Amino acid sequence: MKNCKCADCGLLATYTGSSEFISVPPMTRNSGENASGCAGLYCAARVIDFKEEVLAIDSPAILAIDSPAIPDKQKRKTVLHKDRQCHRFIQHQIGMTLRDHLELIRMIELEQMRTEQRARDLEWQAEQRRTDQAFQIKQKRWDRVVQISTTVINVILTAAIGILLVKLGLKEK
Repeated sequence: MKNCKCADCGLLATYTGSSEFISVPPMTRNSGENASGCAGLYCAARVIDFKEEVLAIDSPAILAIDSPAIPDKQKRKTVLHKDRQCHRFIQHQIGMTLRDHLELIRMIELEQMRTEQRARDLEWQAEQRRTDQAFQIKQKRWDRVVQISTTVINVILTAAIGILLVKLGLKEK
């Protein structure tokens, strides 16, 4: 997980009202001001709920009971610039749209999955090689046992047949 701030993330989005999420303008990222025609802040990665965090700033645990309410702009700025750990963070690139950032993070995640799969495949192949080598060693030992046993049996049978032939008088000593 990366140490980051939502204000620097390419997945920070706002709703335009025309059923479209867009990347948050730099002014809003820095100041916390709502861009005109935009309704709220959203995490396109769905890691945090900005509305919930902004509302939590007014909770009695954070503010003294008699203290004045914090302006929404300041609350948004506080939430946007809060240090956090996020596994989906991707640095905002000026000129890239929200969709571009989403595609980039998907490509990064896909490449990471490929790398992890390749590592698993290599580990499996190494295990298969170890298993095959162990089998081959056992097979060579067994082949050697069979070879020696066959040689011993051949020597014994040859000797027994020789002795039998001598006894029967079919062969001279």
